[in-house]
Amino acid sequence: MYLPVPNFEPTSDRVLVRKIEADKSKGGVLMPPSQKMLFEQGIIIAVGPGKKYDNGELVPVAFKAGDHVLFSGGSAADLRMENGEVLWLMTESAILGVVSQ
Repeated sequence: MYLPVPNFEPTSDRVLVRKIEADKSKGGVLMPPSQKMLFEQGIIIAVGPGKKYDNGELVPVAFKAGDHVLFSGGSAADLRMENGEVLWLMTESAILGVVSQ
């Protein structure tokens, strides 16, 4: 399902990611379609302020805009922007790690 969104800023510990298509790993290994569905790559576009706990403590998101990340493919919601671009919204915990450039 797509939600048309003009401008979007994540809340809590959510991150907004632009998916990158990658058929090969950096080492040149071809990624089979079954693996591409499990693990996706993207660039973080925006991050929320962090998760706020009941005691009032705010723990900031560990990632920043511009980070190249690997994430679990089934853990995101699609957002369609006004320009037609589709971005993915997910919680910080869906991100598996940062890909070194």
